[in-house]
Amino acid sequence: MGLLRREQPRAEGRARVVTVAPTARGAAQTGRRNVEFDVRLEVALAGRAPYDAIATQRVPHDRVPLIGDEVAVSVAADDPADVRVDFDSVRSLTERARAAAAAGADGDGAAAARALGFRPRDPD
Repeated sequence: MGLLRREQPRAEGRARVVTVAPTARGAAQTGRRNVEFDVRLEVALAGRAPYDAIATQRVPHDRVPLIGDEVAVSVAADDPADVRVDFDSVRSLTERARAAAAAGADGDGAAAARALGFRPRDPD
């Protein structure tokens, strides 16, 4: 009987963010910058039909994904519900702000809005 669990093999894939919300524990962590979130995902792995899963993880404060973002994930080979988001694949708030500023400086307000996660409507 060992005290350490051996890391199980994981498959790499992509997922689309469906919802993002702090867990009850994360919401109570008011003094922390990186808190626990439930990230509901539509997971896509090679050779498998897409499926829904929830990744409950501590999220870096500047890398909270936006609804609709595509992120890199890893999935336990023996448990498809065990999904982890690779937050290095999520654009940081700074990266989003810089992209929005560059688009705004070029006069492209719609691109600036999209960089910040907004979905501007087409003018009628």
